[in-house]
Amino acid sequence: MEGHDSLSDIRQSMQNVLNLPVRDLPIVDFVVCLAVINTWSADVEPVWGFVVGPPGSAKTEILRTLEGWPFARFVDELTENALASGFEDEEGNDPSLLPQLNGRILVMRDFSSLTGTHRDTLTKVLGVLRAAYDGTYTKASGKAGSRAYQAKFGVIIATTPIFDAVLADNQQLGERFIAFRMMRGEPSLDDRMSLLAHVQDKMEDKTKWRAALRQAVQINITDIRDRVQHCKPTDVSLSDDQSLVLRMMADAVCRLRTRSHKEIPSEAEVASRFVQQITNMALARAACSGRPTCNDGDIDFARRLSLDSLPDSAFRIMEAIYKIDPLIGHRISDLSRVARLSLDTVSTILHQYNYLHIVSVSEGRGTTAYCLEDETIEQIAATSLFQPPQEKQQQRKEAGQ
Repeated sequence: MEGHDSLSDIRQSMQNVLNLPVRDLPIVDFVVCLAVINTWSADVEPVWGFVVGPPGSAKTEILRTLEGWPFARFVDELTENALASGFEDEEGNDPSLLPQLNGRILVMRDFSSLTGTHRDTLTKVLGVLRAAYDGTYTKASGKAGSRAYQAKFGVIIATTPIFDAVLADNQQLGERFIAFRMMRGEPSLDDRMSLLAHVQDKMEDKTKWRAALRQAVQINITDIRDRVQHCKPTDVSLSDDQSLVLRMMADAVCRLRTRSHKEIPSEAEVASRFVQQITNMALARAACSGRPTCNDGDIDFARRLSLDSLPDSAFRIMEAIYKIDPLIGHRISDLSRVARLSLDTVSTILHQYNYLHIVSVSEGRGTTAYCLEDETIEQIAATSLFQPPQEKQQQRKEAGQ
């Protein structure tokens, strides 16, 4: 696996052109790992990803760098029949997309082309993807009979935060995706002005710098793919402590992202698929960097993807709990104010968490209060998913030194 550090070259090329916020630079690792991980051995769990961010956050520019790469298949619109038509022409050819995806990655630059379709169409497309995730999809039609499609492929879809609303209605599909969120939280005025100044500087020669960036990315990502395509997960090692952190992280996130259904509490999602996904991404990042063992950066990368795979409302509630004080209870109205979410939203999520023993909710004297369960506090502390304010302050102080 050792060789030229192509991943660092891609990061540098992206940063030079797009001036990404430091916090969002791991998007490069996310896209590269998704682009190569499905070339690993057949027993590797597929990893599909959403790049989530507000309009103008460079999602499209990042994915555009894969245009023309032989192992990427771009689509702007998608239908159930486009994926698996069940049709065969006179020469026996099937135009379906699924067989064309084997060993490649499906890229959609704008998920709104799907979310803007009729609800039934969206449900059918997501249903086909869900079924195809495990490598085989069978479709029966009146003309061609029963036809099985086999393909192992990756998926990268760019979307606005409408992602959360869609997956709320298709939670079972959501288990098949991890997410990377760009510009989460409101950037400062200085950061926004710095970004816009850079955009102004890059207004000229856009065609030229896009072509140069695309070439730099594709040369390096092809080099990475060639080096890791024969890797197995066992070729990269994890320590026992790292493995435990990933297990606890996956369990915590899957419990926190479980939604109630029509205000009826649901049993928690089991983390069996998610733990494989974040583990594979940590292993893939190490392999893409030419390392035989995972380091702290790989675990931090998995932690970032875990947090980004939380719906925004769940993330903001947990962040607010830790911003206030995770060790003592507070009124739900205080949590609503700090999280900047409606009281109804906070109440619905906390009652789901109460059902799962993540928090305890109590009522009295006209107010509703909550507190984290001890086991939840211990689990989150062990994984560093969220940090109490004093620990954040200490980290900033140490970083300043």
